[in-house]
Amino acid sequence: MVNHKLNPFKYGKPVSSEYFFGRGEAIRTIFSRINNGESTAIVGEHHIGKSSFLSYIRDERVRSAWLDDRVGAYAFIDIDCHLLPGSYQPSDFWREVTDHIKEAFSEEELRKQLSVVRQSAFGSFTLKHLFDLLARGGMQVVLLIDEFDVLLHHPNFNTAEFFGALRSLSTRTDGLALVTASRTSIAEMNRRSQEINPIGSPFFNNFTEVRLPPLNSKEVGRLIDRMLEGTGIVFSQHNQAYIRHMSGGNPYLVQMAAAAVFEAIIQEKVGKDGSAAAGRMLRDWSALHFADLWHRLDQKAQMVMKILALAEIKRYTKHQDSLPQRLEQLDNYELELRWLRDLGLIEKTDSTEERDGKEKWRISAGCFVSWIVASGIMTLPSTPQIVDAQERTERIAALRGQIKEKRRRLWWRNEQSAKYGLAVDPFIPNEIEDLEHEIADLEAQLKDLNES
Repeated sequence: MVNHKLNPFKYGKPVSSEYFFGRGEAIRTIFSRINNGESTAIVGEHHIGKSSFLSYIRDERVRSAWLDDRVGAYAFIDIDCHLLPGSYQPSDFWREVTDHIKEAFSEEELRKQLSVVRQSAFGSFTLKHLFDLLARGGMQVVLLIDEFDVLLHHPNFNTAEFFGALRSLSTRTDGLALVTASRTSIAEMNRRSQEINPIGSPFFNNFTEVRLPPLNSKEVGRLIDRMLEGTGIVFSQHNQAYIRHMSGGNPYLVQMAAAAVFEAIIQEKVGKDGSAAAGRMLRDWSALHFADLWHRLDQKAQMVMKILALAEIKRYTKHQDSLPQRLEQLDNYELELRWLRDLGLIEKTDSTEERDGKEKWRISAGCFVSWIVASGIMTLPSTPQIVDAQERTERIAALRGQIKEKRRRLWWRNEQSAKYGLAVDPFIPNEIEDLEHEIADLEAQLKDLNES
């Protein structure tokens, strides 16, 4: 039996197929296109599960389940572009591909053509003949290329010659299909390709783009149960609801939130405050992830996220009065809303509180809301200015009084949380988090007034 004190949840590396759940529609799309000799681009932000997805579809048991008795006709070849040195050349790329082809298939005519390809220094015409030969024999190569957009910035690969050959071989033969994983969308890759190939067709318009959706509640539950097998630890319904809320179904954040809850339970068993520890650990562990993600958003997308974060914090005081106007501003950000939805960062709410029949959105992961508020980037434009000196003095005194009162209540709630641990009523940890946000906001207002 696994030592129950060792945390089983993984959020720093791709998971094996045994712990891969969900994404059923995306898997079916991928294998349908492989079956038809077509190429697919898996697109999504860092930590959305792209590498785990590639790892899953190259698993021999998974391939056998989808491709049946034809599985032996396929050669799946992995290329991780993060590992490519600056000296790497297209000839090195094709040498690696042809080496794998030689290992996978033993037909004599194919081996002869492989020798011709190498003698030609991997010329495009000899490569085309190679993949035509594979197709005539009922065989196909499937390149699984992780971090594909690295090639767009690699000095030896960002050329019309390389990408043109790759496109031609995957569209004009039935012997080659590509499954790529990248942060960059097909539209953006095509836009960049026009810079090196302004006249010809975009290099990537033969790809179909697949976005990986978040895990649903059942899939999150199955993942948690599988990871906990043999640990002797069981998560309560409240634990699982907390994980779903904080992660938004993002598998990386699911693993991270579950790891924090696991550690909290262990700490509670040795007399520590488990409920508060989980929140602290999750905030610390996720900070770099969200900081990286935030810097990849443009100013308009950041504004949308701030407004939605404000809407999530019901008692967030600084902009509460202007919240209806802020929400109305979202009507000016339709493109950003759709883009953020495609990234899996926001989702439509099923709340019945519709705004004049319009769509209502929310941030998918609760821990992203917490990060936006705690990181100090919550400032929104058009805040009211206080110009009267007496009003300013009164406002400073009022803010100091509010901060003192909220700190007193926060101390009391922390004492309750420490006393009851994981058995504490769920509303208490939530109120602690709200109070921390409110105090941070009040202190920011006080600082603004003292500096004005």
